[in-house]
Amino acid sequence: MKSTTYLLLLLLIISTIPVFSQSKVYGSNVAERAKAGEDIIVENAHIKGVVNLTNSDSEDRDEGWFAKFWSGKWWGSTNVDEKMINGKLVFKNCTFEDDFIAYINVDNNNTFTASFKNSVTFINCTFKGAAAFKYSKFQKDASFLNSVFHREANFKYAKFDKESEFTGCNFNGSGNFKYAKFDRIGYFQSAEFKRDANFKYAKLYEGIDLRGTKVGSELNIKYAKMGSETQTAGLKVKGGIDAKYTKVDGKSWDTFTSRYN
Repeated sequence: MKSTTYLLLLLLIISTIPVFSQSKVYGSNVAERAKAGEDIIVENAHIKGVVNLTNSDSEDRDEGWFAKFWSGKWWGSTNVDEKMINGKLVFKNCTFEDDFIAYINVDNNNTFTASFKNSVTFINCTFKGAAAFKYSKFQKDASFLNSVFHREANFKYAKFDKESEFTGCNFNGSGNFKYAKFDRIGYFQSAEFKRDANFKYAKLYEGIDLRGTKVGSELNIKYAKMGSETQTAGLKVKGGIDAKYTKVDGKSWDTFTSRYN
């Protein structure tokens, strides 16, 4: 099972990565070291304060009307700044008391994102604030195994190049994977979405594992494309499934699920 693989990987790398040994860790310290390219592991900690991995130095910067006019921002131009996080990130049994930011939009014209060159691992973590990974690129394995998102988990437009693990996750807010791209199977086995699960326009090239997954509101997979490894046994959706124009291995959603499940 994929979760076992990630646990074994954690044991292999735990002895070589700097550890935050305190029970209380400051988000600004984590962000500073991560942006400096360090490999980081944090265990059994409450992380206080925003973890901002982008190059934005403010969550609500306002340049003023004259600066916007002079820079041409009122004329439709948009600036995108991507920060590449080069080190491995491992968080185990951690609670993020505030926002975890890998995406922020400032003044509707400046977008700051963070992407990940190495593996990203969250095991049994709780995100009390926003979890913003919109536009993030995960070049190596990304695991959020058995984690809890209290607010929206925003992975809109995210790109997963390798394994992605959301098995056992609890999404108390919306789970937003609209336009996300998964080069490998997206594992959502036994996950629970208390509200809606949005995979509209998502591309899951090998497929998605939804075995035993529960969705409290709507499962939106409209226009999504999924590979032949898609599995839906035990999937329970309270608010209905919008599968208009959805393709699974080239077949309609209804045709595929009736044949293989």
